[in-house]
Amino acid sequence: MLDFVLISAILGLFALRIWLFNKSRYEDQDVQTTFFYIPRYNPDHKPISMEIIAPAVDDLVKMPGVNLLARGKVPHRAHVGDKGILYLNYFLDETRPKELQPSAADLDGKFLSVELMPLQGCKVKGAMVQQQPITQKKLHFAWECLFQEAGKFPFSLLVKEASQLIGSRSEFSVEVSQVGNLTRREISIIELLNGIAIFVLIFAELIHYMNW
Repeated sequence: MLDFVLISAILGLFALRIWLFNKSRYEDQDVQTTFFYIPRYNPDHKPISMEIIAPAVDDLVKMPGVNLLARGKVPHRAHVGDKGILYLNYFLDETRPKELQPSAADLDGKFLSVELMPLQGCKVKGAMVQQQPITQKKLHFAWECLFQEAGKFPFSLLVKEASQLIGSRSEFSVEVSQVGNLTRREISIIELLNGIAIFVLIFAELIHYMNW
């Protein structure tokens, strides 16, 4: 009888732990994209630009331009009270032949702009619009997100050359849950106590088995 009670309690606590983990875990999503910037000139030889969020089309990547490869993460699931980092890192594609790379003069004063479009239910730390010179070998864009409300919230990243009015938008969403009215700290305490209780019950079951 005691064996049945102990084993049932252990299984119940394991089930609670798994349920809490699934309901409250933080999960982010990998992002990979390409920014291809092509300097253009109007009849007055003043530079204008065209950019493509890719994968870039083959006939365009064969033209003189800067290819920036991006990797990053965006939040996908969270619990109220979680903090997450949304970031994108752009790296200069150094494999492009020199004859396809624009001159430094063509890129002078050109900036890559990334804008985090409205992310509701979340307090964001960091400028919503961030800019970095295109000529840098690594461009880093990051926002710290504190999730304050439960729900499913869409958001997007608008990427463009800073002087341009039009860019390319990538759409995402984050699902924020809350277990009852518990805070993240309270859930962590419950998980800690749950782990201790499981350890004690397993130990008690071993002692009972050895003395059987």
